[in-house]
Amino acid sequence: MRVISAIWIAASLIATPPFARAATPITACGTVITKSGSYVVTKNLTVKKGSTTACIAVNTDYVTIDLGGFTIDCGGEDVLGVNVNSQAGLIVRNGMITRCNIGLAVSALSQTALLVDGLSTISNLGGGMSLGGSGAAVIRSISNDNGIGGIFLQCPANAVDNTALSNLSAPNISPIGSGCNLFNNLAP
Repeated sequence: MRVISAIWIAASLIATPPFARAATPITACGTVITKSGSYVVTKNLTVKKGSTTACIAVNTDYVTIDLGGFTIDCGGEDVLGVNVNSQAGLIVRNGMITRCNIGLAVSALSQTALLVDGLSTISNLGGGMSLGGSGAAVIRSISNDNGIGGIFLQCPANAVDNTALSNLSAPNISPIGSGCNLFNNLAP
């Protein structure tokens, strides 16, 4: 029994990387991310009335934002839910962004790698997701009832298994340029 316990302890020490850290919590709108790493939203976030800044701004490379199943609600203010400025290696997943100017806005000079997974952008004043640059992959996401359009993609990019419905004045999924792959999306 002692041998099995010793083997199990040794294996768990080997399997756990010594550099692993817990995700940094995001607890309020107005967060500006300036260091690479993993971030997790720990509660529903609401933009304060009169605010002029994004709920979450990303100003560095290699960032993962897990919305943790929570919602960013801009309350109809003319701000961005998540704003990404000229960065590479971004992941945004697992939550909802609503009533913002644009839910997820990524600069046209931005990512060489962007993954959006399980993100819902609902009832935003402008667009749901505006993904500039190239190299994006949007999977298992929803973008409905937005004022201008659902998902704007700068090609080459991929959109797979998404739903984009009832976006008012632009196509539900809008590829810009050539080389986009759209597969198994519900986006009439």
